Amino acid sequence: MLQAIQQPQPQKKSGVSSLKVPPQDIDIERAILGACLTWPDARAKVKCHLVPDDFYREAHSAIWSAICSLAGECDAQLVKVALEKAGNLEKVGGIEYLIDLMSQVVTKAGLDQYCRVILDCSTRRKVIQASSVMAEQAFQPFTDIEEIISTAKDTIRGLNVHEEKAYRKGKDLIKVVFEEMEKRCNNQDPMVGISWGIDGLDKLTGGAEPKTLTYLCGRPSMGKTALALHMADHMASLNQGFVVYFANEGGAESLTRRRLSAQSGVSLGSIRYGRVHSDDHWGWLLDAANKLSDRQFIIVDHSRFKDIGAMVSFTETLAMEHRLAAVFGDHIQLMRAKNQRWNSRHHEISYISNSLKDLAKDLCVPVIELCQLNRLAEGIRPNLSHLKESGDLEQDGDIIFGIYRDTKESRKMELGCMKGRDVGTWVIDLVYDVMTQRIMEVKDDPEQYFNDRS
Repeated sequence: MLQAIQQPQPQKKSGVSSLKVPPQDIDIERAILGACLTWPDARAKVKCHLVPDDFYREAHSAIWSAICSLAGECDAQLVKVALEKAGNLEKVGGIEYLIDLMSQVVTKAGLDQYCRVILDCSTRRKVIQASSVMAEQAFQPFTDIEEIISTAKDTIRGLNVHEEKAYRKGKDLIKVVFEEMEKRCNNQDPMVGISWGIDGLDKLTGGAEPKTLTYLCGRPSMGKTALALHMADHMASLNQGFVVYFANEGGAESLTRRRLSAQSGVSLGSIRYGRVHSDDHWGWLLDAANKLSDRQFIIVDHSRFKDIGAMVSFTETLAMEHRLAAVFGDHIQLMRAKNQRWNSRHHEISYISNSLKDLAKDLCVPVIELCQLNRLAEGIRPNLSHLKESGDLEQDGDIIFGIYRDTKESRKMELGCMKGRDVGTWVIDLVYDVMTQRIMEVKDDPEQYFNDRS
């Protein structure tokens, strides 16, 4: 079996600076390509590990690209034709070099190990290259430091692409799904995620599932923030981890007053203007304050976290320090992507939405993002065509909720699922008490302001 060859380090001579050779192993690259040209099933195995850029020699990268482009069988003659079409045959050394690769002494059993060696060399080269770029940026006095840090973290995340298998066998996934189903049947617990704090919503969705992106949409003053705070506070009370709330619109103090009002039942106006004169009200507020203080709740309202790169970086750092249960953002139209240049706001929002989706997957938590609807939704029940600025919100969102009230004074709130992967579409009735910012289900409303949906 061919063994990995350790490249000798250049010897430093007195008074002469030597260039370091980037990490690479040409012999093993040749062995891998030779195996793919020799053994029909070798290509599929190697494709699970390597991409063309992982090969150090450009000729080898071009050959691997040609091999990957073939839909059916793979042999030297077919690869030759693919290289000719790409204009790379002479650059790689012609058919003679392909035949020479097939003369390598190699066994299929060693392919996984060979791929790990090449992948290790490739990752080391990327680290070196990324470090050089970041160092160059850091030397520029006018480069924004947040942009440098965000770029660095993006680069590091990109180096982890091959850490886990890119595929999972169907029979293994069937086993996992059955184990989860049996566990829930035995525990009589239908929840697949963390509770929303609304019984009807939990029954229809099974809770907010990890790795999902949910959009909570509505026109201004429909109650989006009140509903999001209700959900976030309930999640934080379950002690399954910290709930992070990015307050891009309202300040932390304003949101805390809302939380106190909803928890205590004392009107928001009384709290805001200091008109709390009743001993009972003070007692309710103190009791609410104690309950809220015990919850794992983090509010982030610094303006720099309106940048999606800074938000993602900060959240990932938090996830290293604390277990996270959910991430909320209020709201997506106020966010920016500063480290990119955009032809339109549509493309920028698309990038932000994709980043939020990736964040949910990378941290394995539900991400709930508030979203404004366009003016066409004024006075009517919302639908997906009312999503503002980007169709990618509809594409990226696993669940998209729409909030509707007849008037800004109405207590009747309709929460509709406009899109729901695995959960369907439907509408449930809620009660929104504007005075206290309290969200209730109809059965919990002591005044029963309405019974049937009009």
